[in-house]
Amino acid sequence: MSEYGELSKQVLDVCIGTTAGQCIWINSWDHTLDLASDLALECNKRKCSVLMTVQLEDLWLRSIIQAPIELVDNLPAHLVAALKQTDIYIYTLGPRKPIPWDTVPA
Repeated sequence: MSEYGELSKQVLDVCIGTTAGQCIWINSWDHTLDLASDLALECNKRKCSVLMTVQLEDLWLRSIIQAPIELVDNLPAHLVAALKQTDIYIYTLGPRKPIPWDTVPA
């Protein structure tokens, strides 16, 4: 059994109630890849399709500080399309380090 195997089973069976054939998007942070991997494996065992994406903490922080507001404030069309095909979206919490909100533009 992997490190997060029991937690993954609990999340998929009890909290979400996944069923075979569902499309599941797992959005992980770079520091939660072990959890995301175990969730994806358990999804596969339940015959669910998995899309797994990784949010890099440093890139995310630099993006919200430096990117144009139009990019930060709007969901890109390709993500909207992926969400339309997704039955379940799993997000593995946020950044590991405290966010320096005083450096993020209003």
